[in-house]
Amino acid sequence: METSHTETNAIPITPANVVDGAVGVEKRHWFVAVVNNNSERSTAAKLIDKRMGDAYECYVPSQREKRVWKNGRKNEVDRILFPALLFVKCTELKRNEAKYLGYVKNFLVDFAKGSKGRHPVAVIPDAQIQQLKIMLEKSVTPVTIEDIHFRFGDAVKVTSGPLKGVEGNIVVEPKGSYLVI
Repeated sequence: METSHTETNAIPITPANVVDGAVGVEKRHWFVAVVNNNSERSTAAKLIDKRMGDAYECYVPSQREKRVWKNGRKNEVDRILFPALLFVKCTELKRNEAKYLGYVKNFLVDFAKGSKGRHPVAVIPDAQIQQLKIMLEKSVTPVTIEDIHFRFGDAVKVTSGPLKGVEGNIVVEPKGSYLVI
């Protein structure tokens, strides 16, 4: 009499744990980490540190702009577009580990999803990060964040200028509406 031998500790193959054909590899997503003011670059450097391996990929959106100081001196500075925020690409497991590092305060949540105080962590699609990078590279003039009121779910598209063709959606946050590109 022959019996079939099955392994009980096998990991089921689902789209969540199959990445580019590799089984058991957790997919990496872009998350938005909240960090201390003026520590975006140093936090990114700490996360990318060689001791951490290649577990984290970080992106700090910034742009060069000319400033005129009170004494009349002109200087070119590198301005961070989203102060106290850092885009981090990692697995869910590594994101949970990063929460307990002293230099990451928390991660942004998606208020559009969830209910009764339970909102999932916001995941930024790769395409939106790529559009943000392209927007900052192509822009001849400094990119500014304007306080313009849109309705939730409005799809917008830049129709003229160096950012022509960049698309985004409106997400309602507790303190107003924002264009997500």
